[in-house]
Amino acid sequence: MRTTAPSAPTEACYVAFMSAVVPCKRLSAANWSSVLHMLLSFAVIRYTENGVYMIFAAAGPRHFGK
Repeated sequence: MRTTAPSAPTEACYVAFMSAVVPCKRLSAANWSSVLHMLLSFAVIRYTENGVYMIFAAAGPRHFGK
């Protein structure tokens, strides 16, 4: 139960994201993608216990990715 409870919102967000991607709802998919990105970044921050990673999460993948 320790890992299930925190991952439930992430899983629900992923389902909503995929529900927007499959029918090509671009705006909805983009919104769910940003929420999912932030949820996953909080998981990384909690795991590493280093809040500096929030800078990268807030900036998004466009600034630090490909």
